[in-house]
Amino acid sequence: PGAGQVKALITVASNPVLSSPGGPRLDAALAQLDFMVSLDIYVNETTRHADLILPPAWSLAEEHFDLFFPMLSVRDLARWSPPVVRPRIGEMHDWEILVALARRLGGGPTGTPAVDRLLRAAERFGYRWSPASTIDLLLRTGSRGDHFLPWSKGLSVTKLQRAEHGLDLGPLQPGITRRVLHRDRKVHLAPQPLLGSWDQLEIALTETPPADALVLIGRQHHRRR
Repeated sequence: PGAGQVKALITVASNPVLSSPGGPRLDAALAQLDFMVSLDIYVNETTRHADLILPPAWSLAEEHFDLFFPMLSVRDLARWSPPVVRPRIGEMHDWEILVALARRLGGGPTGTPAVDRLLRAAERFGYRWSPASTIDLLLRTGSRGDHFLPWSKGLSVTKLQRAEHGLDLGPLQPGITRRVLHRDRKVHLAPQPLLGSWDQLEIALTETPPADALVLIGRQHHRRR
């Protein structure tokens, strides 16, 4: 209650009533919302409060580009997985539902007004934005891309789709140095916002906590040679 009260909520494939702290309090709070919409294929402890449930197509009906797991690999990999089954007539993928909601609220897929206006104008000429088109653009303009040159052997979504088991692009290459944008070309491990709060942290550690406060005690084993 009070200023800043949340009036509406959108959840996407989640169940925070069970997965977040204070679930019972959150459960009671969700019942007081003016409006709630959930993108989900299940009615669970959270989505049961939704005024509207929008079920997306099954995940196996959507093509997939692996972004997360290659970051844990020891080699540079790229893989494109086609859909296993066809979506039923009228079914929409989760990204299609989210883009439709964003557009009805006056936005677009990128969240940048100028770019979204450009994409809406391009749709009049048959262009349709999708995650696949964005990935294709990023691949083709990247260091290993074909840069839209027809004779190039660089990457594109079309070439990935032809590689049934993906492409092994070789060993990982150092890249952190070119991503450090500070003038001294060093990673700043002690930025001013952290240093500015350091004194407050020291004071808080010396204060006696209230009797009903929860204190987290870490257990460490110091090994000495």
